[in-house]
Amino acid sequence: MQDLLRDGSQRKLAQGAEAVVLDPLSVASIASHLTPANTFVQLVGVRHPNPSKAAEFRAIDQTAGCAGAEAAARSGVRHFVYVSVAQPAPVIKAYVAVRSAVETGFARSD
Repeated sequence: MQDLLRDGSQRKLAQGAEAVVLDPLSVASIASHLTPANTFVQLVGVRHPNPSKAAEFRAIDQTAGCAGAEAAARSGVRHFVYVSVAQPAPVIKAYVAVRSAVETGFARSD
């Protein structure tokens, strides 16, 4: 198993997994480390969401989610698992909006 990580997250690596450090906001960076596989799990996101982080949600959550989905599709990954948010969560509308954008922008059927 390989864990694709942003730099600084190596300490969070699952025991026995191989660390591959990359830019989670870049389709090219992610795709350069992917091969055809059954599953890609997207877990990149802003820590501790709150209403003041709307710009961070767009810059990090949305960019990383879309980059991961596109890289997975280009690389022949069969299942893209996107960890989103339970809705409705009105106090963090911007967070819900970017998570929904990734979900709908890259929905595909096999």
